[in-house]
Amino acid sequence: MIPSCPNCPAGSDSVIRNGHYLRRSDSRNIQSFYCKICKKYFSSATFSDCYRQKKRRINEPLRDLLTKRVSLLDLARHFNVSRTTIKRRLPFLADQARRRQTQFLIDYQNDFGSFEKLQFDDLITHEHTKCKPLSVTMVVEEDTRIVVGFTVAKIPAFGQLAAISREKYGKRADHSRLKRNALFDTLASDVLKPDMVFRTDQHQHYPVVIKAHFPHAQHFTHKGAKGSSSGQGEMKKIGRDPLFSINQTLAMLRDKMSRLSRRSWNTTKKPENLAHHLAIYIDAHNRDIVEKMTKKLMKKMAL
Repeated sequence: MIPSCPNCPAGSDSVIRNGHYLRRSDSRNIQSFYCKICKKYFSSATFSDCYRQKKRRINEPLRDLLTKRVSLLDLARHFNVSRTTIKRRLPFLADQARRRQTQFLIDYQNDFGSFEKLQFDDLITHEHTKCKPLSVTMVVEEDTRIVVGFTVAKIPAFGQLAAISREKYGKRADHSRLKRNALFDTLASDVLKPDMVFRTDQHQHYPVVIKAHFPHAQHFTHKGAKGSSSGQGEMKKIGRDPLFSINQTLAMLRDKMSRLSRRSWNTTKKPENLAHHLAIYIDAHNRDIVEKMTKKLMKKMAL
């Protein structure tokens, strides 16, 4: 099929095939076209998300390794490319992941039904130093651990580091409530039903944000428990954890992303890069869960 010219409003009738060329980045033969109206050349690669990328071979393995506790520096060494290439590829892969996630939430609810029970909580990490903490608000489906949404926000240091942080870096703004409200506003308008069931810990702002965006929802709170070392604080030392889904998901984040581990040389230098990395991980996480669910359904149907 001959495409329309991307350089002028002329349709496909004015476009003719113009041979092929070998793309060195992945050794593929690419169809070339010529527009008789604007006298310009283009190819089938012009419409690709990877247009003009010289290292497109690394996209798929890079997407996979970003969910396997590998640092950006180690990724650059693994693929024998510069760190700049990896840093530039991070927002590119994240943009693809966000688009897939938007469509995924629509397809999932069409195939398996609307979300009914959710859990959410904040994961605390930092940028560059523990004196500059970050808050990651994560919303997951209670039964399947499907991640419905997330946001990353700057918060001021607390506890013993609060005074040190103010002395070294000045007063740090708290963006957590603003970002959390923006997240729930998006979920309320595009994804979730108004009569949801939420489970959270006893954070004082959680009832406020739920009441503001889901006034007809049910909200159950549970007292926090002591963390176990296996989950680096997210998994709890209790028999039955009512917040297991969110705690398990956050523990997996700390295990699969080296920048989130409590004991790690790797730290986040920019909050936006953390958001990009999370988007890539969540896309893989959700698709893996749905793949397992589909396999179970296929086995039941075969019996």
